[in-house]
Amino acid sequence: MKKYLLFVLSFLLCFCSLCFCACSTPEEKETITGITFTSSTFDYDGTLKSITIDGDLPSSVTVSYENNSQINAGVYNAKATISGKGYHTLTLTATLTINKIDISGVSVEENQEVKHSGENLLPKINGTLPNGVTAKFFLNDNEINGVKAVGNYDIKIVLSGNNYNEKTYTCSFKVKLNLTNLAQTVIETFGSAPDPWSFLPESFSSENKQLSNAPTYETFTQTYSLPTNGIGKQLSVAYDLLNKTQKALTYVQPVYSVLNTIKTLYTEFLDNNPENYKSFSSTVAGITFSITLTESQYLLSATVKSVQLVIFSDTETHTYGAKVQLANNTAVKYTVGENNLLIAMDVLDTLAVQIEFVREEEQVLGYMYEYIVAGDKTLTATSTMILVDTTYTTLIGTKGDFIPTAVSRNCEVYLNSTGELVGTEVREELTISGMTATYNTLWYTLNDVSGINSIKKVDEMNGTNADTIYINGSNDTIHTKLVGILGGKKAASRRFDIEFKTMYFYNYNTEKEEYEKVSCEVPMLFVQEEYADTFEEDFENANESSLTQNVIINVSNNDKTAINYGYYTLLQAYDIIKDKVFFDNITEYCKK
Repeated sequence: MKKYLLFVLSFLLCFCSLCFCACSTPEEKETITGITFTSSTFDYDGTLKSITIDGDLPSSVTVSYENNSQINAGVYNAKATISGKGYHTLTLTATLTINKIDISGVSVEENQEVKHSGENLLPKINGTLPNGVTAKFFLNDNEINGVKAVGNYDIKIVLSGNNYNEKTYTCSFKVKLNLTNLAQTVIETFGSAPDPWSFLPESFSSENKQLSNAPTYETFTQTYSLPTNGIGKQLSVAYDLLNKTQKALTYVQPVYSVLNTIKTLYTEFLDNNPENYKSFSSTVAGITFSITLTESQYLLSATVKSVQLVIFSDTETHTYGAKVQLANNTAVKYTVGENNLLIAMDVLDTLAVQIEFVREEEQVLGYMYEYIVAGDKTLTATSTMILVDTTYTTLIGTKGDFIPTAVSRNCEVYLNSTGELVGTEVREELTISGMTATYNTLWYTLNDVSGINSIKKVDEMNGTNADTIYINGSNDTIHTKLVGILGGKKAASRRFDIEFKTMYFYNYNTEKEEYEKVSCEVPMLFVQEEYADTFEEDFENANESSLTQNVIINVSNNDKTAINYGYYTLLQAYDIIKDKVFFDNITEYCKK
């Protein structure tokens, strides 16, 4: 009986426990209502702007914010998180907008004048710029920190700041003469005598192109002793033109050398004759001169050893230059800008030369033209394009050793650091019997070729080579391969060969006190570009008896890239500009 009662009691306890577990439920959470988080817009005023929730929070419920308080103008995404025990978490989002405001309290007069001071000058802004607002000044859409020269400028002033709407003014800004320092102002605008050589690397100076020894090649000459500082025919044209113009410019040097004295005399004159500032004449160091001021130009006319010259400055374009009248119908004229030089020479309306250099960031572009005419017939028309970059100087033109009757172009590349020739590539278009072939020929100095240690030349025709050439002490001449067939005949070009090229140097003549041009034959290796990759094998197959080691062209990839760029890119640009300037253009410029 006792066991039975225990069993019943145990059963009842288990049943009650199960009933209790089955009947209990989790606590239910309430939804938070009546709360809003509204987007708001403010105007910037330098104070903190915030947005908060609206509505009453139940007890034990709190709110936390993200990104709802800001000072600076902008659009911000804010968030409010509302939570508490017994409630579902509520997340609300809104946009806080702070508008930029207009800049106030400042103004700029549309027309302003200031006196020249020699310092950078800018239009005046009236008032005080708000905190965070800066002013930038622009001339021809380029930001400037001021203008110095006398002249009229259209300057744009842009006021901007993170919390303000951008505001732009335009100002007609005139820098006018200041009689208290007028003499200095005028003399400064005349600049200095230009040096056209300054646009080329220093290594290109004539003193670096002197010939210390001239090999004869009658016996074997070691290739390491060959001169390496010579220049090719295309660069030689540029040297000739630069030397011609530089010599003519010597007539302006005496005037430039006494400009400070002229300034002193002009200053003394102004002290006693301020009302006559537009015209002044005097004599200094045997030079008779006069200064004339017009609305847009300053002119200094002078006579130097019967040579008439006028130095001019343009106060509107901010350029200066000079015209030197050497004789009737013989004149030199140049114009200098901030980054460019144009210089031209007209000799008796027979010889016309023009050189132009333009600096563009880290490179210089040069354009040279020379014409020789007789009556209405042009005897010579030469043009050269020059590119000077940070590493190489490249020249494109029509001067070189070409196949007769071929339409030809020459690309010469020099290393700026040494002035030495990197290589040349020549294009020759040859037509025979109505058929045309184009040859692309690479030329390298033997200093860039290994495997050829010595060279000898005999002045006898050897096939299509004007000379008979031996290398490395061999008794056998070097041999080559012809390139293709044209018009049923063997083409006049070879796959590769060694030829003696005329290179030019400049030795100093102590009696004349000037550098004189001299020439020297220098052996060079050429290879048709289409066969450059097989050159080593081709040369070995044709010249086994002359070789002590493989003949290899040791030109760097950078050098090859520079030659390729000049030949395939700059040459196209040259063909566009080569006829851009004519004889009449040059003579008309010199006569103005």
